[in-house]
Amino acid sequence: TLPRADCNLLPAIVTSRHLSPTGGCVMSSVHESMCCFRSRMQRLRVASSKGNYDVLVGRGAWGALRSFARGKYTTTFVLTERGLWQRWGKAFCREGRLRNAATLLIPSGESSKSLKMVERVAGGLLERGADRRSLLIAFGGGVVGDLGGFVASTFMRGIDYIQAPTTVVAQVDSAIGGKTAVNVGQMKNLIGT
Repeated sequence: TLPRADCNLLPAIVTSRHLSPTGGCVMSSVHESMCCFRSRMQRLRVASSKGNYDVLVGRGAWGALRSFARGKYTTTFVLTERGLWQRWGKAFCREGRLRNAATLLIPSGESSKSLKMVERVAGGLLERGADRRSLLIAFGGGVVGDLGGFVASTFMRGIDYIQAPTTVVAQVDSAIGGKTAVNVGQMKNLIGT
């Protein structure tokens, strides 16, 4: 099973929201201490053949998590890497008001983007009571985003998820457009939704 951390232990960084595989919305933000983009939060509307969604960018976007995590969801989970969580988890939970979110920690690196890790994360969600009305927040770089999105799109045939990209590549690539995939052997992004 995956190690667990509680939201009231640590600090935070960036956000993004994408509703389940059938459509939705995305938010992407950068915490002011992470980059030189210091403007207030802005909402950008993206029109796509797969559906329209919003992207939230700028200081304060983590606070927008407050409206997603309340009432609508039976449980909230944060998928992240240990080092990132130790540095930013507390602030992320505080700004997003994620007091009751359970945290699923994965090892850093490309090796976590695998079917074996999909099984571990899905098992961790099930073990902690996730259901079709749960929310998964992928808080990390491209590996966390791809893995989290793939798990969210396949767990119980799809649950809502929020991308919280913490690297520039994740912010401009993996968190936007809803592409999610995992690697099989040496083949990158071979299986995805």
